[in-house]
Amino acid sequence: PVFSMASALIAAFLLGVPDVRSERFEIITSDGRAQSIHALVAVPESPRGTVLLVHGSAFSAQTWHSLGTLSLLADSGFRAIAVDVPGYGSHLSGRERLRPTEAAEFLAQFLDVA
Repeated sequence: PVFSMASALIAAFLLGVPDVRSERFEIITSDGRAQSIHALVAVPESPRGTVLLVHGSAFSAQTWHSLGTLSLLADSGFRAIAVDVPGYGSHLSGRERLRPTEAAEFLAQFLDVA
């Protein structure tokens, strides 16, 4: 079935929104350094899979929470993870933004620990 975002948000409000929590994940970078990564996570009682949400350059993990996407996915039975990509979101301070190949490497490393 196809749901509109508005109907999904209304349903989430009426049925109760799953908890969205802030978590830290540790990855090891290609140069051997440990790096703490922030993500927002919503988990239903019995997850039937995991969805990783990656934001664009002007946004952060919080964007997915504000839009209701994390709750919508959890209400649909999926573990939803919105990660803050280094250089964006909660990682803005003093960090250069990743080149596309670095972003791909980061996501592969993150998936190993998430």
